[in-house]
Amino acid sequence: MDKVNLICLDSEGGHGGSSKSLLIALKEINQKYFNISVICKKKSWVENEYNKNKINCEIATDMPTFTSLDKLSRNLYSFLYFSLIIWPLAFRFRRKIKKYLVSANIVHFNHVNQFLIAFWIKKKFPKIKITMHIRTMPYANFFSHLQLKISQQLVDKFICITENEYEHFMSILKHTNIEKNIIFNSIEEIKINKKKYSFLKKHKSLLVGSYSNFSFYRGTDRVILLASKIPKEKLKKILFVIVGETKITKGDRVRSKNLSGCSNLEEYADKLGVKDSFVFLGHISNVEEVLINTNITLKLSRENNPWGRDIIESMFYKIPVISIGKYEGFIKNEFSGFLLKSFDLEKLVEIILEILANKNKINTMGYNARKIVCKKCDVKKNAFLLEKLWKKML
Repeated sequence: MDKVNLICLDSEGGHGGSSKSLLIALKEINQKYFNISVICKKKSWVENEYNKNKINCEIATDMPTFTSLDKLSRNLYSFLYFSLIIWPLAFRFRRKIKKYLVSANIVHFNHVNQFLIAFWIKKKFPKIKITMHIRTMPYANFFSHLQLKISQQLVDKFICITENEYEHFMSILKHTNIEKNIIFNSIEEIKINKKKYSFLKKHKSLLVGSYSNFSFYRGTDRVILLASKIPKEKLKKILFVIVGETKITKGDRVRSKNLSGCSNLEEYADKLGVKDSFVFLGHISNVEEVLINTNITLKLSRENNPWGRDIIESMFYKIPVISIGKYEGFIKNEFSGFLLKSFDLEKLVEIILEILANKNKINTMGYNARKIVCKKCDVKKNAFLLEKLWKKML
């Protein structure tokens, strides 16, 4: 059997959990059967990781993407800007990937925001098979429906990271039957410099971590709001560690008046009088080196999605997670973490103070958390499922 020529397009390029998930999966794909090339939109540490694993990786900063937004006016403006400026200026990108497409068997898209590239590829190279990861839950509006409907016409196989993305996909499209392919994000054991961030532990009894680039919907501002509600004498014993980009956009300030006058999360923490209880580390490639020095992870997303990469990595290293939502596939309340059905500041403060008073309470939760993740996110098992899916398409 000839090798499968697999081309993967990654719009994050190492600047997000989805990109890391793709890297971990592809490293385990059997290169005896696959020739893999990855094209990333951003230059970062993943380029070197791919090359170390004998996977060809190129950077294409002009890779065109379009993401469905929450408001009609913003979608109309973004689509017009994409059509008139972004797509025409991406001619170098199209020229670059053509050299791969002439021999490609399968093109895999790591995000639905690449659906218009898929449209162009299917038009130019109709025999190429297309797969696409569904890693997020787009806003339930006309543009998301249009985006997914077009994708449905182009994509041969969709891959969802949990049942939630699949069910959300179906709820937006309605009256559509899409093959259900659920393959959880994978996680791997890596060498970690445990001492690199051990200085964070000095003079603090409890370290609380949060790991995501800020947006209103990701809700990192809620961590700061929570800190402001903790009694001052107790807060002195706690350090909140924020990893990820902290910029607050104009759109974020429109959605939340609390953020007015702040250009980043550091300023918001200062505004609420809790800046001394926070350390902001920015973007870090090896988040694991931070989280192993913490006691608990907070994910207070407004999207109620307690299953992201930050959650599974924390659980893998026996760090329980406090989050919001109804999905119990990973966090089982008071078994592998704390799961609230809705954002409840009073309850969150109560949980933090309870852990501060008795950290032993979360030790067993940490072991339970790791067992769950090791079972669902086994990298070899999930790589086998991906290989099987791709091979069956040819």
